[in-house]
Amino acid sequence: MPVQSVIATLAARRTEVPTNLALAFSLDTRMVSGVPKEGTPLKNTKRKATKARAAVKRPKNTAKAPKGVRAKAAQRRAQGKFTKVIFNQIGGKECRRFTAMTWEERDAVMAKPENAVVRERYEKHLASVEAKA
Repeated sequence: MPVQSVIATLAARRTEVPTNLALAFSLDTRMVSGVPKEGTPLKNTKRKATKARAAVKRPKNTAKAPKGVRAKAAQRRAQGKFTKVIFNQIGGKECRRFTAMTWEERDAVMAKPENAVVRERYEKHLASVEAKA
């Protein structure tokens, strides 16, 4: 059955309307949303001239401090604090676990006479840090 004939029969009877057609072809509503009904005046589509706004003064972008792991390590090194690289240099071949140790373990390792080389490197690093400060 064509759609026009269904609409014509519904308009003539206006009694019982199948639910699926009532949603699609309601006679009391517009077929397309967003389109004004017949006889309503259209809005003026011309744009009004806008005044030039004064430029908003924004604060200058300040350089943000880098937050990466490598940047933090570089900052610690500049301050003379210990980093993993410095611990590896101090431990050297003699003590490969020097970086992973706690301070108590490091003190115990450096106290041993066979690790005198590690102790010398540690004291040399402390002396260079104190000289910079």
